[in-house]
Amino acid sequence: MHGAGIPMRFDARAPLVLISIAACGNGGSGGPGGPTADGSPPRLDAIPLHIAAGGQHTCAVTPDGAVRCWGAGNASQLGQGRAGDSSVGLLVPGVSDVDQVALGYEFSCARAKSGATQCWGANPRGALGDGTTAIQVSPRPVTLSIDHLPDQAQGHWSSCALHDGGQVSCWGDDSSGQLGTGGVDSDDHAAPARVEVPAAARLALGYFHACAALVDGRVTCWGSNGWGELGDGDISSTPVATPVMVDGLTDAVRLAAGQQWTCALRTGGTLACWGDNRNGQLGDGTTMFRPRPVEVPGLSGVVHVAAGRKHACAVTSEGALWCWGRNDVGQLGDGSTMDRHAPTRVDGLSGVVAVALGDLHTCALLEDGGVRCFGSNARGQLGDGSTTDRDRPVTVMWP
Repeated sequence: MHGAGIPMRFDARAPLVLISIAACGNGGSGGPGGPTADGSPPRLDAIPLHIAAGGQHTCAVTPDGAVRCWGAGNASQLGQGRAGDSSVGLLVPGVSDVDQVALGYEFSCARAKSGATQCWGANPRGALGDGTTAIQVSPRPVTLSIDHLPDQAQGHWSSCALHDGGQVSCWGDDSSGQLGTGGVDSDDHAAPARVEVPAAARLALGYFHACAALVDGRVTCWGSNGWGELGDGDISSTPVATPVMVDGLTDAVRLAAGQQWTCALRTGGTLACWGDNRNGQLGDGTTMFRPRPVEVPGLSGVVHVAAGRKHACAVTSEGALWCWGRNDVGQLGDGSTMDRHAPTRVDGLSGVVAVALGDLHTCALLEDGGVRCFGSNARGQLGDGSTTDRDRPVTVMWP
């Protein structure tokens, strides 16, 4: 996933096959992100998310398929069977053989290689998918007639799942139409509702909107659109509760969504972003909002992109990490607290294979399985054993 070479071209219409980062090193010492068993590089569209960030907590999949979480634990989102913060990465009991983690604001989910998913933490509006709205202090299965999830995404207080065959269903908060079912209401939605979209390959949920990358490379979005985060050229204070097509995108393979903005990774390894841009989070060198996609200049060879509340980061095929947008607590990792309106490389990091962004912090997963974090640390979300903010990367500690 690093300099060994990610192919920058592939057929975006091919069936999505998720593989474990750890499995990429099969038969060798390459570790996560290394070559496959036959020596070929892993497919760009087959790299799952092995690290994820919520509002103020982070979870990562270890090479043996376990999950460790750190940061805010006020709603039991660390999966320890109790409430409580942790400034080091704690092993989550009861989950194993995991290949993807996805985090909401105060809840967490882990998907096993079998496709089964478990969630824990806060459960407003039924966001955990266990059929209730009760806080779950320990991992519980997603039981809403969902047997196999090739991909799952968590938003602020909502969740969406990609099913075999490319179907999408969503549940949880629908106050901005982010469930995509045509209605807007504040009732609990603990049961999944199907979103009428063509066959999807990837999902991304922002705070109050959601998007799906389709198998044909187009992107469709729904939910809030006050800053053009749906990308169809319109801006409206009224939520759009049914999917609309993003204007001009035909080659998207991965998505990232922030508070009121969205980015798409394209087949050629470039990025296009749209929506709110007041902190430069679209990376186009301006602070102008964009209701249609604009290219992020100066970046190429991108293999992974992630969005925080108002900042973004991208990983390149060389294992470098670039970040931009809001930087008031050092969440861009460049040693400053100045916003950046264009991508800035994070010095001192190499071998990066994936990145996860919370409200105000950033964590990078390295090819050796280690994790480095920076930004806000008031709840221990950097995992370095302290609660001190950091504007440079620090190492997450495993007790």
